Amino acid sequence: MVDSEVLLEVRGLKKHFGGLKAVDGVDLTLKRGETLGLIGPNGAGKTTFFNMVCGFYTPTEGTIRLKGEEIQGLPAHAVARKGIARTFQITKVFKDMTVQDNLLAAFALKQAPTLLSSLRRSHTRQNLEHVQAYLERVDIAAFAKVKAGDLSLGYMRRLEIARALALEPVLLMLDEPCAGLSKDATLDFIELVHKLRASGTTIMLVEHNMAVATALCDRMTVLSYGVKIAEGTPQQVQNNQAVIDAYLGEAEEGE
Repeated sequence: MVDSEVLLEVRGLKKHFGGLKAVDGVDLTLKRGETLGLIGPNGAGKTTFFNMVCGFYTPTEGTIRLKGEEIQGLPAHAVARKGIARTFQITKVFKDMTVQDNLLAAFALKQAPTLLSSLRRSHTRQNLEHVQAYLERVDIAAFAKVKAGDLSLGYMRRLEIARALALEPVLLMLDEPCAGLSKDATLDFIELVHKLRASGTTIMLVEHNMAVATALCDRMTVLSYGVKIAEGTPQQVQNNQAVIDAYLGEAEEGE
């Protein structure tokens, strides 16, 4: 019997690139409404794990279940249709298009295979009302007519989240959403994530910065060299000696 509270269940997930074991037997459970952080030092396997869940990589071994259904090995577009939407550390917005048209493109691609032909048909009153609602949800409605390339990095990240939300996902995956942001922009972004969580959005994020992850997450799963070394609340993880050693070792390597 499937636990209705469990949205995502990962068991024994592995990804090997030749002799490199990038992810080596990781288990993870994510409940509906949670914000879960996948953290660890550089080279820990976080992004590889993330890419397997999103369908960008096929696992070497293991299972990924979304709402009880196995999805491992499905291509990214099929995973997206199942209800997983992601953002990227390097933003993937259409910089020559307006903020409004970036979001209309997300609606259009749900309905037709080609972007340009479907985008022309997407300027319906209903779609424009939906665009407005999603832009308000991430606090960038004032920039609807601005070219995406003219936005600050922080606002581009918000636009990317709006596009992901437009797909009406059951799981929103954020790839280092605060990377490159100023301190003030990071604080604003943390507030946005809390707002999304309060609205019931289930979130998994990859984060390198422990302080940012602590501010964002209900729970954390910590990877090091492809292996899970800890999981729990932010306080539990911060006090875990294996985690302290992993981050300390990274600092010593950088010196």
